[in-house]
Amino acid sequence: MRVIDNGREYATDDGQVIRFIGVGQQGTTTEEVIDILVARLLAQQQVLADGFTDRAVTQLLRAKAQIVSRAQVRADGGVTGKPQRTESVIPAVIQAEAEHARVAAREAAQG
Repeated sequence: MRVIDNGREYATDDGQVIRFIGVGQQGTTTEEVIDILVARLLAQQQVLADGFTDRAVTQLLRAKAQIVSRAQVRADGGVTGKPQRTESVIPAVIQAEAEHARVAAREAAQG
């Protein structure tokens, strides 16, 4: 694998190019690539079932679930397309950070 444009475009060893979507740019998504990998591994499972392959499929599906969840949280929080951490729009994280700031301020005032 060779990086053409980090985070956006990659070439396989045989010269095929994989381009990911970007703002105003066409391409594939990470989810689509994971779906391709899962389909490939499941096809291999039909030829020769293997526990390692089962675990790889499970991990790929978990990775896809995280990416889908991230996209939903970002959309719900209004930060899709913005350079802002996803965690910054999760209420529990916001509350914990606010509490941390309050504790730090109290400790600074006391000491």
